[in-house]
Amino acid sequence: MTFIVKMLFYGFWLVSGLLCIYYIFTGLTEIAFKNNPFYIKQGLALISLYGVYKLYKAYQLGEQQHRFAEGMFQISIVWISWALLLIVYLGLRKWYT
Repeated sequence: MTFIVKMLFYGFWLVSGLLCIYYIFTGLTEIAFKNNPFYIKQGLALISLYGVYKLYKAYQLGEQQHRFAEGMFQISIVWISWALLLIVYLGLRKWYT
């Protein structure tokens, strides 16, 4: 059972890390004023900076303290933050257009 939890933890951690890097890169390099008045890419980049911190905390919990389930909870906080930002964005976009 611990092997499955570890594999889920590392998979979740890797995918989240790649998404954080992608969102930070696109938030810093792409200009949002052309088609996005709400600066969604910059918002995702800010949340991804927070996500990098949470990934570090998840690494500490999982790898160093062997609490992989709590580490996966830390990673899920990043996904919830991304989802909340997208829900707010969709609400604002629908309200303003």
